[in-house]
Amino acid sequence: MKASARGAALTPPQRLNGQRRAAPPTPARPKPVKRTEVRAPARVECRRRQTPDWWPAFRNSLRPGLERDTQLMPWLVAESACGELSRFLGVAIPARYASWIEARAELSYARGGHFRKLMRGRGNAPRDWLRVFMRHWLAGLLGLERPDLYECLPDTFALGHPLPPPVHPRRRWLGNGKPLHQPRAWDPQRVLQHRRWRWLMKRPPAWTEAEAP
Repeated sequence: MKASARGAALTPPQRLNGQRRAAPPTPARPKPVKRTEVRAPARVECRRRQTPDWWPAFRNSLRPGLERDTQLMPWLVAESACGELSRFLGVAIPARYASWIEARAELSYARGGHFRKLMRGRGNAPRDWLRVFMRHWLAGLLGLERPDLYECLPDTFALGHPLPPPVHPRRRWLGNGKPLHQPRAWDPQRVLQHRRWRWLMKRPPAWTEAEAP
């Protein structure tokens, strides 16, 4: 049967045997861009800062331990904490308290652990942490020897926070209405006989002749 002219127009074009479709022309490659050689800047030679001539002698003059390793002055921080407490309470704190908390800092640093890690931090963090610990130890000493004065302190002082402006006359900070303990005389044996501070008896006396028991 003869196909209609309309159907023949829709059939794909016939190719002879062995004849292939012509490949599309290959696009021309772009010309390579000429790269200019860029030299890296010369590496700056890092020179280590030279140690001053006076530094070895100064470091050797510091006491071995906490003071020599960190260049902190624990005796100065201890006196500062005792002065803060004295101004708040309006009483003179014995000089042995500064020596005791300084000795406690040296002992804690020698034992290592978390305290040594904090003391070897960066910036002013070691100084601030040392002041926090010394306030905590100072509150503990005062609670053993003078509980009547310890009751006048806010609870935050035992956690290492600074003291607020003083309040006179002295009162119980918690304000629960209970009267203060009767004032006691300073007696270092209350501290030295406690199990947590008994090790102080093996050290040289930290009080003057006037304060000796």
